[in-house]
Amino acid sequence: MIPDAGSPVPGRECILSPAVEAELESIADYCEFSVEKFKQSIVTPGGLFFLRVNTLKVDPGVIFQSMREAHPDVKFNREWSTHVPEAIAMTVEKGEMPTPQPKMVEADKHAAESVMLAAPLYAPGVRSPVNSFSKGDTVSIIHRCKTPWNGKSREFLMANGVAVHGSGRVHLVSRGTIINTLQSPFITPKFQTWQEFRKGLVLDQNFPSMLAARILAPEPGEIVLDACAGTGGKTTHEAQLMHDEGSIVAIDRSKRNLEKMRRRIKRLGIHVITPVHSKLHEARDILRDLSPNKVLIDPPCSALGFRPKIYSLFDKNDFKNFAANQFRLVQEITPCIPSGSILVYSTCTVTIRENEMLIARLVDELDYELIKPAVRCGTSGLQVPRLSRQEANYLTRFHPQDSPHVGFFIARMKKK
Repeated sequence: MIPDAGSPVPGRECILSPAVEAELESIADYCEFSVEKFKQSIVTPGGLFFLRVNTLKVDPGVIFQSMREAHPDVKFNREWSTHVPEAIAMTVEKGEMPTPQPKMVEADKHAAESVMLAAPLYAPGVRSPVNSFSKGDTVSIIHRCKTPWNGKSREFLMANGVAVHGSGRVHLVSRGTIINTLQSPFITPKFQTWQEFRKGLVLDQNFPSMLAARILAPEPGEIVLDACAGTGGKTTHEAQLMHDEGSIVAIDRSKRNLEKMRRRIKRLGIHVITPVHSKLHEARDILRDLSPNKVLIDPPCSALGFRPKIYSLFDKNDFKNFAANQFRLVQEITPCIPSGSILVYSTCTVTIRENEMLIARLVDELDYELIKPAVRCGTSGLQVPRLSRQEANYLTRFHPQDSPHVGFFIARMKKK
């Protein structure tokens, strides 16, 4: 059952460009899929917020009980632990719709979507003060955009909060909190202030991302390549499943992502991960000598499954470029993958072009075969041309309108 916080935000639905709607409408050719329901669901967080237990430090059952005692105001459950034993869910509570304030600050899109969940507005997420305000003032957090297909300017009221710094100091502060959010549509527990988080016993991660590492199923002593590793959510999970034994090479092109990954690795007490700052095509020397047993790639995608989301403005060329880049990235790592090794491909989007059609091309052109996932959850994939019914059944999909989760896709393949 999806908690109440999964209900549509009153008066809101996600704004989608005509190209995004067309991509979503094509899903309805293969399964029951409503774009309108998708738009209404994706603007909400889905009712559940997930933590992953660091099993290198603590048993999931033990910390579940201790957190229930330490945080009695939070509703915890382990309903999803059948599939991912280290997953603990927390209920997202309904908040209150913010009322406009005369003093305002504009946030970037990512920060604006975060404050909907009562997260603070941090310095990197601030675009600029709209007008003057002082420390201690009540301030509205807004976001502005223009929809390119009709030239319409839009303004979103995301949340209200109390200013930690005055408007004159906002751009002098590079890190830390600018606005403490007090009034927002949804409320998630402030877990980052908990001792369990600070000690590295838990971290935040959505459930389908946890499932991706479970489907990869790395074992102690194996060599793992995590391409496009981001900030290391799945990477650190792989290390847990390997009991911190073996070797994980985590490659990402973003220095900022790798800095966050290193901080996360240190907090969790992990030793087997080697972060590498590189584009994949520039890491050929590393890849050539790696010979991994398991490979996970979560390439840049349209991220249409991310929630809550206020809009998506991609055009047709964006989707063509996403799919072309995704294929190219898998193509870059394929020569280093030995015959018989496992590749898991995942995205946080729901489009057929970036998922089933991309997988069909990998199977046809790069000598992979789809295999049964190590864990079954969500729904099966869609039988697009060039995929058999059995192959589609080996794929894993999550649709946000049908579950409390983000939209997600996972494929498990073996190199022939």
